[in-house]
Amino acid sequence: MDPELAIEARALVMRYGDERPVLDGLDMRVPRGSVYGLIGRNGVGKTTLIRVLMGLFPPTAGSVTVLGERAFPASVALRERVGYLSQEQRMFEWMTVAELARFVAPLYPSWDGRYFDELRDGLGLPLNWPLGRLSRGERQKAGLLIALAPRPDLLVLDEPAANLDTVLRREFVDSVLDLLIRDGMTVVLSSHILPDVERLADHIGILAQGQIVLEAPLDALKESVKRVRFVFDGDPPAYVPIDQAMSLRRGKRELLVTVRDYVAGVEAAWQERMGATAVEVHGVDLEDLFVEYVTMEVAE
Repeated sequence: MDPELAIEARALVMRYGDERPVLDGLDMRVPRGSVYGLIGRNGVGKTTLIRVLMGLFPPTAGSVTVLGERAFPASVALRERVGYLSQEQRMFEWMTVAELARFVAPLYPSWDGRYFDELRDGLGLPLNWPLGRLSRGERQKAGLLIALAPRPDLLVLDEPAANLDTVLRREFVDSVLDLLIRDGMTVVLSSHILPDVERLADHIGILAQGQIVLEAPLDALKESVKRVRFVFDGDPPAYVPIDQAMSLRRGKRELLVTVRDYVAGVEAAWQERMGATAVEVHGVDLEDLFVEYVTMEVAE
């Protein structure tokens, strides 16, 4: 395994019984110290992949290494180095945050009580309220606190804000962002809420049809995909001579083309070739990128 990688999956296959594989020859590379946003449509297999990475399921075929060790069966030492938070945290609701910490701490030799107190203060969690009386957002923060107190080398977040309303989700994401900026740990974030992923992640992996169809640093990805607007005196041409075109939309006297592998300045040649009177280049956000790549995969 590459020592620069926190997670590496090779030719990973995951099948339930005789059904069609959920993961089918998947390759994945998560750099150490990165915040890796795993995105895909609902039902595409994100949670299955997370469970395989966590060592909860044995893969049908292929290999997975996490922090330099085989993911399944996960050793006790590896489990102690990985923190986990999902959208549905099952907690003893009669316990307070302080009682939950005392219950969990002996399970982790690396538990840092001082760090726990520091995080709890930063998250604004009451110590002596039963978990059942906390808001949904506060319970997610409590789950995050328990996941982080052992100072894991890898933090896995599986749809951590999916059940929160807009205000609570923003507050939760801001809390996570502050922690990530400060502590710089490796994080895998699986979410269908793309604005949250865009705020937190610096690497992106798009899961579709059982494989990671795109994996790249987010900044480089956004630099390489652009939306180009061509303006014409009359109707746009029927033929668009752009090999990098991912999609196009025709309007009255204009043509919008989303392109990949964009190189600054190439639009001038395209403009001349198509006889456009003007051309504009615009960036795209993560949601637009996701739609373009997933739509392209389905079409192919």
